[in-house]
Amino acid sequence: MDLIKALKNIGFNTKEAKVYLALLQLGQATAYAVSKRADIKKPTTYVVLEDLIDRGAVKKIPRTKKMQFVATSPEILFNTVKSRISTAETEAMPELKALSRGKEYKVRASYYEGLDGIKAMHNELFKFAKGKEYVAFYEDMIFTRDIPITVDDEKELEQLRQEIKELEGE
Repeated sequence: MDLIKALKNIGFNTKEAKVYLALLQLGQATAYAVSKRADIKKPTTYVVLEDLIDRGAVKKIPRTKKMQFVATSPEILFNTVKSRISTAETEAMPELKALSRGKEYKVRASYYEGLDGIKAMHNELFKFAKGKEYVAFYEDMIFTRDIPITVDDEKELEQLRQEIKELEGE
C-alpha cells in the first residue's frame, strides 16, 4: 500500500507524510537528517515538524546537543486520530445535523382566505402531510376551534379527506 496516501487519508499533506515516514525509518534524528531522508528543504522540514508536533505525530527529544525528533508510533498515531474523530462526532454532530436540516424544521406560515383558500391549504396538506404535524386556525361560521392535524397513516389521511368533503357539502 502507498503509505503517503494512507497518511493523507488521516489528514496529513504530502510533506507531513514524507517527514513522518522519514522519522519512522530513522528513529531519533535531527531536522537535517529528516530533510535529507524526506527530500525536503531544511527550513520547510522545521515548519512541518512543528505542525506534526502540534498533531502529536512527532515529539522533540529534550536535553540533546542538537535538537532531535522522534516519530510517535503508528499505533498511538491512529488511536489518537480515532479518538479525535470520535470526540468531534460526539460534540459536533447534533449541531451539524441541525444545520443540515435547518430548512426541514423551520416554522412556515401560510395565509389562506375563504373556502377556496381552505381547499388549497388542505390540498397542500395532503401532498406533504404524511408523518408531519400541521396546525390550522380557522375563523369562520363553520370552523370555530383550533385543529391540530397529524397524519401518520393512509387510513387517517383518508378519514380527514372525507371529513373535509362533508364540511364542504354543508
